[in-house]
Amino acid sequence: MTPKTFAITGTGRCGTRFLSEHMNKSKVWTVLHEPKSPAPQERFRQSCYGEVNSELIHDPEVFLNLEVGKKGIIFRDSTTLLTSIFNRRPVSEQTFYVDKIVGIYSMFDDWLEQHPDWVRIQFEDMVSDRDYLAHVFDVFGIEDLNVKNIDLNAKVNASKSNRFQSMADWPVETRKHFENSKLSQYSRLTE
Repeated sequence: MTPKTFAITGTGRCGTRFLSEHMNKSKVWTVLHEPKSPAPQERFRQSCYGEVNSELIHDPEVFLNLEVGKKGIIFRDSTTLLTSIFNRRPVSEQTFYVDKIVGIYSMFDDWLEQHPDWVRIQFEDMVSDRDYLAHVFDVFGIEDLNVKNIDLNAKVNASKSNRFQSMADWPVETRKHFENSKLSQYSRLTE
């Protein structure tokens, strides 16, 4: 294991690109967003290397077995996460994505319980609170960035479609499916 390495994962649409782009402004660290090659463990053989990579959850064993200095997981409010996903997917897939995110968030909770040294990162705080973002940088060893230079209002990887602004815009069937799922515990919003 190379101590000056880290891997951060999350679902898609949770700020992985935002975080990796800002972390990669470091003059010391190389931080990539979802690289495809070489094989994951090979990429972490260099010092001062990190990834913010939601693709790593497609094979959970890969993330679990990565030998890195630090691991983190990004959580996003479940209603805003799903709204963002729904703006990129057909309505016919909405209940599928509710169930998929239930499974992923349950897996993330299990991982954090089993690995208390892993870092839980909250999307809403990361993109709105400079002190919180600075703390995330510090926890992962990135000490040469000044968060005052980061425009938190600039959208990174924003959806082009805005059919849905919030949960209130979802179809009734989708809202009911969500309300009957375990995902409501991951909502910081009340609608």
